[in-house]
Amino acid sequence: MEEFTYQDDEEFKVIRRKLVRWAVDNAVVLRDAKPDFPPGFNNRVRVNWRTMFAIADLAGGEWPKRGREAARGLETDRDEPSQEIRLFAALRDVWGDAEERTSESLCKALAAYSEEWADFRGKGPITPHQLAALLRPFGIRPIHGLHPTGRADQTRGGYRYAQFENAWARLLQKPSSAPHTRTPGQGHKDRKR
Repeated sequence: MEEFTYQDDEEFKVIRRKLVRWAVDNAVVLRDAKPDFPPGFNNRVRVNWRTMFAIADLAGGEWPKRGREAARGLETDRDEPSQEIRLFAALRDVWGDAEERTSESLCKALAAYSEEWADFRGKGPITPHQLAALLRPFGIRPIHGLHPTGRADQTRGGYRYAQFENAWARLLQKPSSAPHTRTPGQGHKDRKR
């Protein structure tokens, strides 16, 4: 594909003149247009797309349909939480009452929680290594030497509940289906569900 480099040559002058003429010829029609909006397009979203839908309707043909499909795709993607936010929400929902969780147990719980983690990036269940890589930018690193069974000979790598509290408070402003909250002085087993 050839790289686009803008030069204000004769071709651009012709296109610019045609666009100005089209805008002048259709200004009243566009100003008075009352385009149909997809479901959920309210308030500012409706205002933002009004002129684009009016132009697409005026152009006719396949443009009204294509314009609305593109708008739905763009608006839907905007509302989708990032992968990191979805991960922290899932971790909060699957954590349970334990003070510590091994990386393996968290990965297993995540895979059971949703298809996103059961087939992570199309390559099977999320692994402890992948989980650690996703958490690293947030300053959360696995702790080596956890004793989830209380036996020193069964040491595992994993995480402590306290490592996530700050991130959950900052990143998950909307309550999940099973919010975990602590009040100062309460232990994790007293979390509200």
